[in-house]
Amino acid sequence: MKMKKIIICMLAVLLTAVPSLAEEPKCEDYTDVEEIYILIDKTHTISPGPTATQLTHEVWKLCKKQEDCSYVFYFNRDHQTFEITKCRVKHDGDWIECPRERMREYADAIVVPFPSCEKDDVLEYEAVWETTFPMKDAFWSTDDLFFNSTSPISDVSLTVKVPKDFEFKYYTTQLSPDVSEDGDYNVYKWQVKDLDPYEPEYYTPPARVILSRVSYSSIGSWNELEEWFEGLFSDAINKELVSSKVNEIIEGKTTKEEKTKAIYDWVRENIRYEESEFGFLTGYKPHTVDEILEYKFGDCKDQTVLLVSMLKAADIEAYPALLSYRSIIDAPSPQAFWHSVVFVPRDIGDLWLDPTCSECPYGYTNSMIQGGMVLILFDEKKGFVSIPELPVEKNNLMEAEGITNLKEDGSADVYGSVKWVGSDAIYMRYGFKILKESDIEEIFQTAIKEECTRGKLNNYTYSDLEKEDTRFIMTMNFTCEGFASRSGDKLIHDLSGESMYAEVTSKENRTFPINLWPEEMVLTHTEIILPKCFGVEMVPDSFSRNESFTEYELKFDLGEDRLVMDSKVEITGVWVPPGNFSTFKEFFEEVESSQKQAIVFVPIHDRVDEILKTSSDSIANAEGKLNGAIEQGVDVGSMQDILNNAKEDLENAQNLFDEEKCMGAEKFAAGADEVAVEVMKSVELSTKLKELTEAVNDAEKEGADVTALEQEINSLRTLKSDADKEIKNAEYDKANEMIGNITSRSDELIKEAGQKKQEAVERKNNMYVIGGIVAAIIAVCVIVMMMLKKRKSPK
Repeated sequence: MKMKKIIICMLAVLLTAVPSLAEEPKCEDYTDVEEIYILIDKTHTISPGPTATQLTHEVWKLCKKQEDCSYVFYFNRDHQTFEITKCRVKHDGDWIECPRERMREYADAIVVPFPSCEKDDVLEYEAVWETTFPMKDAFWSTDDLFFNSTSPISDVSLTVKVPKDFEFKYYTTQLSPDVSEDGDYNVYKWQVKDLDPYEPEYYTPPARVILSRVSYSSIGSWNELEEWFEGLFSDAINKELVSSKVNEIIEGKTTKEEKTKAIYDWVRENIRYEESEFGFLTGYKPHTVDEILEYKFGDCKDQTVLLVSMLKAADIEAYPALLSYRSIIDAPSPQAFWHSVVFVPRDIGDLWLDPTCSECPYGYTNSMIQGGMVLILFDEKKGFVSIPELPVEKNNLMEAEGITNLKEDGSADVYGSVKWVGSDAIYMRYGFKILKESDIEEIFQTAIKEECTRGKLNNYTYSDLEKEDTRFIMTMNFTCEGFASRSGDKLIHDLSGESMYAEVTSKENRTFPINLWPEEMVLTHTEIILPKCFGVEMVPDSFSRNESFTEYELKFDLGEDRLVMDSKVEITGVWVPPGNFSTFKEFFEEVESSQKQAIVFVPIHDRVDEILKTSSDSIANAEGKLNGAIEQGVDVGSMQDILNNAKEDLENAQNLFDEEKCMGAEKFAAGADEVAVEVMKSVELSTKLKELTEAVNDAEKEGADVTALEQEINSLRTLKSDADKEIKNAEYDKANEMIGNITSRSDELIKEAGQKKQEAVERKNNMYVIGGIVAAIIAVCVIVMMMLKKRKSPK
């Protein structure tokens, strides 16, 4: 009976240890998943001390055979003990225990090999971390728990049990805990069931920002945490231990700026950077400066305390600064920080130094930490401040230039250069330093093949790798067969549209925001020099569009013998929410479409010859009209000078034509022809205004009131002067509209002046008649009076 009870209990344990698979998701329900998590259960119990017992129980089913059956468990030996309490695999219906003798233990990890990793195997483990915390009277989550995975999850939960008299803060995204009591403990439980796989998308923001997660802490404030870090760093900073070395480094330097640069350069060039982030596994406390100097390597904390110590030894004010993740959490925790740098206050502008960036010149702050929120230790001002961000032109700029000499057979000799400014320049210089020359040449070969499948590299250059600079320049010369294809006597070149963010726009919808950080700018300038006496059948359409996330512009222009293309793309560094995905997709599809245009080059010798003859005739006609008007006393304004300029353009066109630069000749000749036509219109208008002036003067001579007409003439002359200016500025549409309006009004005023003249003449004639009648009446009256007078006189 006793044995039966034991067997029943064991069966009960075995049956309840693994949740039933009957209602669990099946592998065939999903496409391309490695495994399905049946259970992820974490329970953290906080005890006085404080200490934490962190129990993790995971069960998952394999949907594919795994080549690597090992599982790595990490822990910090200074503050944690670790034990695997269960490890087994269910294979073909039987449970197989993990062989403990095959488990490999390292300084901060234990590697556990599971005995089988075949498709449909079920793997299970339980593990316990016992943690003591380095900060007195405080505890925090040693790592965030994410409630999402790239695999489906049936059941995931985090339970935190905290004594009721302990302060407890938590930060959670998209989740709320169930809160209950268990004796002297408050119990917080976050649980989610039936989670679909998290499918990362291109340009997705960091997982800690967009996924459901939980972190917690008992630390009261950021100031409290800052004071704790100050204690850790003050134990390591020691200017006395480095003073001798500092005196050697700054020998001969007189200014603080020179000394600061010399010390910064020495640290980044002589102390090897061993990468490790802040965290429970890597520790929060830096090593002492004497140890760092002895071994000549250290992580960001170590390099920070060494640089601060050395600057202080040179009487230069400097402070350690802790860089946080961009999402500052509400629960203060050491886990919020991932990097440290040095802050140097200056009257000429504060300085931020990151000695881990071996390629960062003095005074330049890597763009990856610009805009980051930092705590400056030992500074009187408490709280977070932001590291300034440089303008994009100094921070993330790429300028590409290309000059292509197109030949009549469609081949081309190409010169290209690319200049990076800012962080990308630093990465390029670092990358080239660690590459072999053969690898570098392969980079150039690959770049050419992307532009021309039948390209042959002739030579290349790149910036001096030892020169510190925030610029990096690559140049190359290559020959491209088939740059343009022939079609009869025409050459056709297809512009290779760049599919920017094609990985994003190829999708029909979006789940997460599009992370376009950091801000960057790309400028391109391309010139295609045409074969002699070739032109462009049709200049491609220019295009521009601005959105909150990006500004884009593409322009085409014709030179004397070449087609010039300029483009500008400025990424503003924002996050594009999923709701704006359709706008984002449409924007970059339009950008790609604007770049995918065919350019047709055609022989234009005969066409240009005809334009030259037409332009010559137009100038001759304009000159004839101009001279005739001047002989008649017409005020032609600046038309003589403008026509002289057109004659010079025609002469330039003829010279270019003689040099077989037909496109430039066409441009100058066509321009000269347009000017000649406009000069004739202006002279005709000047003649019209002279006619109007004469008409008004004639009316005035006849006694007409022409005050209003004279005022209008003055206004028209002013407008005529403005129209001439538009002609001079080659604004022919505006000039023609103005000339048309002035001509029309002049005709109306000439007619009005004629009417006024006629009315004045009629009035004058009427006055003559009336005067004759009055004279006759007066004469009669005189005669009558004389007759009466005779009658009355005595005989």
